[in-house]
Amino acid sequence: DIATEPLVTQRWLAAVAGLGLLGLLVVAVSRGAEILTTRSEGLATQTDSATGDANIQQLARSVFGNYVVAFELTSALLVVAVVGTVMLARRRRAVGEV
Repeated sequence: DIATEPLVTQRWLAAVAGLGLLGLLVVAVSRGAEILTTRSEGLATQTDSATGDANIQQLARSVFGNYVVAFELTSALLVVAVVGTVMLARRRRAVGEV
């Protein structure tokens, strides 16, 4: 029955936890505001250009070159996790099951 709430204090605890996380987010953003306006030096590369694409190119070479196997295994694991989650969420229920 949807009208019966199984855990009475669950809504209050969720509201308190949500407000606490919101407070932490506000504090983190207010303390980190100066970080958003400063520009870091970045990684030194041989192809350092004025456009700032050198760091992105170096990251792409690293991910799709040196770590391509780990990257592909991680992507396959994530796909399997999503498929498993969908299958568990859409499982067939028995006739008398709610």
